[in-house]
Amino acid sequence: MRIAGVILIGLSLGACSVARQAEEKVSFESNPSGASATTSEGLSCTTPCSLDMGRKIDFSVTMTKDGYEPQVVEVRTWTSPLGQAQIAGTLLGGGPLLVGVTAARGMHRDHTPNPVVVDFENPENTSKPAPDAQAQWAREAQMAQ
Repeated sequence: MRIAGVILIGLSLGACSVARQAEEKVSFESNPSGASATTSEGLSCTTPCSLDMGRKIDFSVTMTKDGYEPQVVEVRTWTSPLGQAQIAGTLLGGGPLLVGVTAARGMHRDHTPNPVVVDFENPENTSKPAPDAQAQWAREAQMAQ
């Protein structure tokens, strides 16, 4: 009975790799609203807004608003806990080939910060990456050395 439950969970999580897209909707907000948000990928919108960004792409966004200093926020990708669960479920439900497809397309990655929030009135309140992501990047940098 337990084995059947584990297999069912694995198949369910494996199906998530199909449901999760290679792009993620990244939201942009500002205080005050109506700022121009332009990414290093050449996409732009006026806050509040969102853009579909490739899950494997690190980028920066520059927000500008008349009467305020421009603000730049770095947006990076990381393997979130949901992404880790997806890889495990994909391995159980779809095998190594599907894990390779998932990893190659970056479907296990998420952007942080998301939403990107720029506070022109109080720049110290501008969004920062998730602390877990920062720790992951530090580990990745150590392993690369």
